[in-house]
Amino acid sequence: MSILVREQGIGNWVLGIGYWELGIGNWVLGIGYWVLERAYFLHLVVKDLSWG
Repeated sequence: MSILVREQGIGNWVLGIGYWELGIGNWVLGIGYWVLERAYFLHLVVKDLSWG
């Protein structure tokens, strides 16, 4: 019984790390979207300037 509980505890610990990595993934995705937005905005500005 105690071994089962201990294994479940390890499972929860691994799941916790999984959630932590997911959090980092979301953080990286957020930065990715921010960079993409800035790059797209700069692209539009440069296109506007080159046409003007």
